[in-house]
Amino acid sequence: MSTRGLSQNQRRLLSFLKDCERLGREFSLGDIAANTGWTESTVRTYETKGYWSSIIFKMPNGNYVARGVLNLSESNFHQEITQTQTIREFGHHLNSRIAKALLSKSKDNMILALELYNRPSLQNRLDGFTILFCTAWEQLLKAQIAERDGDSEIYRTVRPGRRPETISLQDCLNLIFPDDGNPVRRNIEQVKDYRDKATHLLMPEAQGLVSQVFQAGVINYEKHFCDISGIAFLPENSTGLMTLVGRQQEPDIVKLRSLYGEQVAGDILNLVQTLQRRIAEIDDDRFAVVVEHRLVFARRGEGTDITLAHGDGASQDAVIIRDPIPVERGFPYSYGSLWPEIYRRLIEENNVEFLATRLRLKGDAPIFNRYDLTAILAKEGWQNSINTYHYHSQILVGHRYSQEAVDYIVDKIVRDPDYVSRAINTWKRA
Repeated sequence: MSTRGLSQNQRRLLSFLKDCERLGREFSLGDIAANTGWTESTVRTYETKGYWSSIIFKMPNGNYVARGVLNLSESNFHQEITQTQTIREFGHHLNSRIAKALLSKSKDNMILALELYNRPSLQNRLDGFTILFCTAWEQLLKAQIAERDGDSEIYRTVRPGRRPETISLQDCLNLIFPDDGNPVRRNIEQVKDYRDKATHLLMPEAQGLVSQVFQAGVINYEKHFCDISGIAFLPENSTGLMTLVGRQQEPDIVKLRSLYGEQVAGDILNLVQTLQRRIAEIDDDRFAVVVEHRLVFARRGEGTDITLAHGDGASQDAVIIRDPIPVERGFPYSYGSLWPEIYRRLIEENNVEFLATRLRLKGDAPIFNRYDLTAILAKEGWQNSINTYHYHSQILVGHRYSQEAVDYIVDKIVRDPDYVSRAINTWKRA
């Protein structure tokens, strides 16, 4: 490589760093500025962006040392520091070397978890995903702790005659997310619980529901990883994080018994029902990503996710369905839009003090969310049939609810102070 691009300031930097490495001398960014001709702000910019991350290293006291400079030629030095270099050392801005190593291992483990999950031919992919997911999170959080608090904080007290042991994933969660109600923490703890106690219950019949927790966990990881590393977890043009899984019916207990036996079948069903309640109770996309979709046949598809549109190129063998039932006219509310409409009506038609005697409270404010609605729907039993309040089609629109359902629930809450609490208690005992 030609050295014509090596400026006078860069040559001074090379000379200064060689002297420092030869003498074993520490230096500051101000020392670099004084010996090269750059301003201190320019030096700080170069260091922050990682242009020198492979040759200078920050010490715990805030000073720097040079490593590996003595044997560099001007050509090689130019290659190391040039601003046109497109690839920077991973985690260049981190001071802790163990944090850098943990960050790299964490990324590899989460990518492996996704690759494993997206291989549907593997029967144990749910089990493998939980193990790799937890390992990736543990390494990521330890990297954050090591960088924030020092390398020693990720180790337990060394016992005589024992090799050093690092802290557990639960210890990491306590240090990074001290609020045990944090949805990100609760998401990780949910997957951790499956890894520790219930991997044998992660059968294909439970995948539709647990995948909602997995997907939220991967999105949380991507955001947390970017906050620590400063770079995206996956390239922008990469494919989706996980295989999308549509809503599935609750596992049939008879089928489960025939496949896995009485005990395991009951445990799987209990796992699914418990998770359903938790998702409704927490009601936060950071805990579980609930995928809702609609499929309709229409000339105009506003407000739909998938539209089977009329077109001149349709097959001559197409099946014609005459006089279709206008489902969404009579049942305009999905599960996801039903509870906001009920809550809106309650707030608009009643004062806060009145609602506080009938709804759960968050602080001093009365709330009504998915958790309350799920309990009420279980109590009323509407989903067991097509009726005035509820319509269900597995092929087209899933569960839909009528205006009568809104009116009924609002009226029951207003008239009966204990309606919601009784529904929740009954649902919990189910």
